[in-house]
Amino acid sequence: AMIAYLLGSTALGAQSIGHEYTHRTLGLLLSQPSDRRQLFLTKLAVLFSSLVIVNALAWILVLRHGEIHTGFWNAPGMLLIALGALFVAPCLTMLCRSPLAGVVFTMSIPGLLWAVLGLLMFAKVLDPVPTFDNGVSGLSSLWWRLNFGVCAVAAAASWWMFMRLEAIDGRGQDMRLPRWLRGRDDSTPRAAGIARARHPVWLLVKKEVHLQQMTFFIVGIYILCWATASLLDRFVPDFPVDFPLS
Repeated sequence: AMIAYLLGSTALGAQSIGHEYTHRTLGLLLSQPSDRRQLFLTKLAVLFSSLVIVNALAWILVLRHGEIHTGFWNAPGMLLIALGALFVAPCLTMLCRSPLAGVVFTMSIPGLLWAVLGLLMFAKVLDPVPTFDNGVSGLSSLWWRLNFGVCAVAAAASWWMFMRLEAIDGRGQDMRLPRWLRGRDDSTPRAAGIARARHPVWLLVKKEVHLQQMTFFIVGIYILCWATASLLDRFVPDFPVDFPLS
């Protein structure tokens, strides 16, 4: 249920802007005779209302009557998820011009920050921090502050990016009559309709590379983190295999 809450909230944030890219209506949105500030605030208000409903249901059905109150699944964790969906997901969606990228990168930021802090600490770049009286380590406290800082920066960046947003993706495929109603199209040279013969395996590879760019990117990040951790494990004897969250 909490994973569904995380994915659903982040997807709502990404789709608040991302559906304009998916359905190619960004040009129609930006051409409206209305102030962009009003458009952005309207989208933000609708997204905020949706997140309030989702968070209320999650709090009543999962946290209040469940046993998940430790680690990340608590009130600060829910607040961080809501702020990420409200500010970070729209910002990354506009930056990458893709709702899928907005969802993936928004959910990757907390883990990436934790990995970077852990690597810096065990590489002796970041001094070890003590544990407070409430049981929260200084590293966890710094991680929470960085995450909320990212949300604050994303809030300002979202406003700045939407004020300068441009429709550069084209208008999409034009509407045409069915081929049997149009008849033979003599305006296009016959040579242009003849595709060059290519090997089907090569075409399949090109298609998969084009469609799975996000998958390759995430795998590349994992390989980079794995290689860095392996090197630190070799040169830093105290380097652990994994990092606990708290």
